[in-house]
Amino acid sequence: MRRVVIVGAGAIGRAFLPWVFREEDVFYTFVDSDLHLVNALRERRQFDSYMSHKIRLDRMTVSVGQALHVDEVPEARLCPDVVFICVGPRNLFHAFDIVKDFPCPIVLAENDIELLQQVREKYARENVYFSIPDVIASNTAPGHLTERDPLAVVTEAGVLYVQEESRLEFGVLQLVDEAELQKQWVAKLYVHNTPHCIAAYLGHLNGDTYVHRALENRYILETVEGVMDELIRAIVTVEGYSESFLRDYATKEMQRFSDPLLSDPIRRVAREPLRKLEPTGRLLGAANLCLKGGVLPRNLLLGIAASLMYDDIGDPDINLSFLRNTFLANGHLIHFLTDVLRLHRDGPLFSLLSRSLLADITALSEGFA
Repeated sequence: MRRVVIVGAGAIGRAFLPWVFREEDVFYTFVDSDLHLVNALRERRQFDSYMSHKIRLDRMTVSVGQALHVDEVPEARLCPDVVFICVGPRNLFHAFDIVKDFPCPIVLAENDIELLQQVREKYARENVYFSIPDVIASNTAPGHLTERDPLAVVTEAGVLYVQEESRLEFGVLQLVDEAELQKQWVAKLYVHNTPHCIAAYLGHLNGDTYVHRALENRYILETVEGVMDELIRAIVTVEGYSESFLRDYATKEMQRFSDPLLSDPIRRVAREPLRKLEPTGRLLGAANLCLKGGVLPRNLLLGIAASLMYDDIGDPDINLSFLRNTFLANGHLIHFLTDVLRLHRDGPLFSLLSRSLLADITALSEGFA
C-alpha cells in the first residue's frame, strides 16, 4: 500500500489529487490547519470527490486513512512514500517545517515556481520537486451534493505535471523535463491564473457567487477573453512559445471557467488579492510582460482595478480595501502605487496606472452599481 501525505486538504489536495492515484492502493493522511475540517474527516473517514466531464459528474469515494491537524504531525508516526504540499504560497514554509524530516520526495503543488529553489536552499535538500496541477478544482460542491456529503468536492479531469527527476512511479501523472515544465508554467500563470482571478474580481463586483455565473455577463466574458488575447500576444513575442499552443490552451480555459458543474467559488479564486498583486505575479507581472512584448494591456488594467475593489470582509487581505480608500480618497495615488503596489516611478506600468486607475475604478463602480 502506498502512503501519501497531503498537506492542505482543500481544492487540489482533497478534490484533485485522489483522482491522480485512483488506480492505486493508497493510505491517505490529510493534514490541515482547519480543525473543524480535520475533525469532520476523522469522523466520517471518507468523502466524495466528483469529476466533471462537462455533461456529467463521476463520483469517487475517498477513504481517509488519517486526518491530522498541522500541530499533530510532529508526534505522528508517519512513513510516507511521498508528500504533497498544496497550502498556498504564503503558508508553504510553515507547512514544509512540519514535514521537513520526512526523507521521501516532497512535491510542491503551489502557484509559484520560484518557491522551489527557495525551499531547496533553505532546507538543504534536493528531493523537493515542483508540480503543476493543470486543473480547476473546487473546495466545495453544489448543494444537492453537499446535502449527501458535507465534505463533497468537485474537480475536473486535469493533468498533474511533475518534474521528471522526481521519478514518481505511481499515479496518473506526467513527468516532464525542465523545458516542458517551464512552458506549462508560463501558460498556467498567464493564460489560466491571470484571467481566472480577473473573472472572479469582476464577478464579485457583479454580485456573483461562482465563476461560471460571472462569465454569463457579456462584459465580463469579453474582458476576460481580452486579457487572454493580450497575454498570448505578449508571450509569443517575449517567450517565443507557439501561438497555436497558447490559443488552444485559452480555449480550454474558457471552457473550464464556464463549467457550471465545477461550482468554482469566487471567494476561493479571488482570495488574497495582495498576493496576486505582487510585482512579478499574475496581475502586475502579467501587465509588465505585455508592455515588454509591446502590447497595451487595456483589459488587464481593468482587471487590476477590479482586484483593488475586492472587499470580502472574510478575506485575509481585507486591509487592501482600507489602504485603497485611505490613499485614493485623499488624493495619494502616487503613494498607493509606490508604497502599496511597489511600482517604480520610472516604470511604464506606473505611468499607465497613474493615468488610468482612478478612471477604471470609477467606471467599474458605476458599471456594476
